[in-house]
Order: sequence, then structure tokens, then C-alpha cells
Amino acid sequence: PEYIKQMKKRADHYSLDMIQKWKTLFGKELWVLNYHQGGDIISNAFCQMIPEASNTCASFKASSSGTIVQNKGSEKAHRIHIDRMATEAYDRGWLKNTAITRSMARNAIESRLGDPSILSRMNNVSLDCLAPEEKKVLLNKSLVAEAELFPEFFASEKGEREVRSRFSQVVEKKKFCSVDVNTVLDTDDWESFFKSL
Repeated sequence: PEYIKQMKKRADHYSLDMIQKWKTLFGKELWVLNYHQGGDIISNAFCQMIPEASNTCASFKASSSGTIVQNKGSEKAHRIHIDRMATEAYDRGWLKNTAITRSMARNAIESRLGDPSILSRMNNVSLDCLAPEEKKVLLNKSLVAEAELFPEFFASEKGEREVRSRFSQVVEKKKFCSVDVNTVLDTDDWESFFKSL
């Protein structure tokens, strides 16, 4: 949520502003891949955006699963929560041993939890989420950017409906939320754990 809040402060239409910035730097030949068009995004990138990658494109199309690279986004999100726990423990003065690196602290947390995704599945874990009004603003900005970047797709039967549907899925999966690290660290004797490292 903090990233989204900062992004909102930077510009009315962050995506559109970034495209203009890149066009200024690299000229008019700038292509934007439509995430909402369907299909595998990695295949689409190689097959549509990099014409010289015909062999790679063919490999993606020929693969039985439709993709070679598996999505690791969820795993990365859990690791962010772990990293935030480690830095908060340091800020609280719980990592007195200067030989403990950030990486070592993260590994110790992961070992204690077993599965990093447990953080988001724990009962009563407080989440820090965007407020409903902030979600509405973000959806509206997404719709405006989609309409400007991909007018033909957006005008199609699938266009706006697809953007709204994916946005709802993201909200439902709590992708605009992060674990309230302070609440987690205030439970289950984490202070003793960190001080024993």
C-alpha cells in the first residue's frame, strides 16, 4: 500500500507519464504490452514485442504448459514481509549482534515460520490495505490509462470488462494489502527470538 500511495502522489496518470518519459529518452518507437489481452504474458512479450526472438517465441508456443517460466510473484510478496520483519526487528534494537546480517535474519525468520506464506494465512494477522476510496481512484486511473494506451482493445467487448475483472480479482486476493509487521512482531515472543540470534 505504501508504494501505491507514493505513486498516487507523483502523478495523475503514472503509466502515461512514464511512457512519455521513455518516449522522450528513446524516441517514438516505444511499444507497450497489453497485460489484459489474455494469453501468457511471457509468450506475448517474446512473440509480439521482440520480432527477432522467433525461436524463443516458437519454444513458448510449443511448450505444453504455454509457459516456461513459472510465476514467482506470490513467493516474492511473502519474502517482502519477511524482510520487513527483519528490518523492523533491527529498528527495535532486537538484533544486537552486529554479526547478524539482514540476509541471516531473513533466513532465521523463514526457518522459524517454516513457510513464509503462513504470514498471510495466520488468523488475526492485521493487514494494512488501501482504503476503498484509494482503490476506486486506482481503478479509475487504470481505466483511463488502458483507454489511452490501448483504445481499440479498450473499446472492444472484452476491454473495460477485463480491466475491471482483473482489478476485482487483485482486490479479492488482497494484493493491495501488506502484513502489518508491527502487529506480527508484537505477538508470539518474536523479541526473544531475535535477541537469541
